[in-house]
This record gives sequence, structure tokens and C-alpha cells, in this order.
Amino acid sequence: MTRHDTAVDLPMDTYRARIKAQIAHHRRDIETGGVDIGSGVIVRTDEGAVAKMVAVVLAAQQDGALTVDWKTADGAFTKLTAATILAALPSIQAHIQSCFTAEAKQCAALDALTTVTDLRAYDWSAGWPTNQDAA
Repeated sequence: MTRHDTAVDLPMDTYRARIKAQIAHHRRDIETGGVDIGSGVIVRTDEGAVAKMVAVVLAAQQDGALTVDWKTADGAFTKLTAATILAALPSIQAHIQSCFTAEAKQCAALDALTTVTDLRAYDWSAGWPTNQDAA
């Protein structure tokens, strides 16, 4: 993506910082957009949903027969078993980490650019994990 300011007179560091802010916003959109935890069940991955999932994981570790009703990213309800719950957290964590890794790579690539022209031409749309938000 090249959603950059068109102002010609911005100092290079300011311009780079603005692009990095756009990249961070994009990462957050993908990070919180959800992830498939199996069988097409897409759960939200915003901070609140992840915190709730961690709490349910702790409960599932104590009770292997646990089943909970869970609201998916598209607003539907599904039943999650203890096995599904325990398998979900690593998928969620991997998704979140891959978003931060992609952002770090984009920022490193930006840092390597030496001219405003190069910054304007840089397309940071590649290399991101899939945003699986069904909503």
C-alpha cells in the first residue's frame, strides 16, 4: 500500500514516522480481525476476546469435560470443547505474533530507504497474515 501524505516538504523522518503509523494501524486491523481456530470457527483476536479465551483455557485445563458457548467473529454462537479451547490459544498467539513480525519487517524495510521518493514508492501491502474477520 502506498497511502502516504502528498506533502512534498515533510522532513524524511517525519514522513517515515507517518508511514510507520499507517503500518501500525494496518497491523492492528489484521491482528484484531480474527483467526480460524479450526473447522471454520473464526474467533475475534482483540485484547478483550483474547483475555476471555485465556480465562477459558485455564478453566479447560482444570476440567477436560468443559464445554462453553462462544460468540464467533461473525456474531454466531458455537460450542467449544475443552480440546478445541486448548488448541485455540496457540493459534491465536501465532496469529498475533505473525502480525507483529510483519510490522517489524515493514518498518525495517522503511528504515533502509534513503530518500523521500523511495518512501513514497514503497508498497507495504505484501507480507501480512490473512485477516480472517468474518464480520
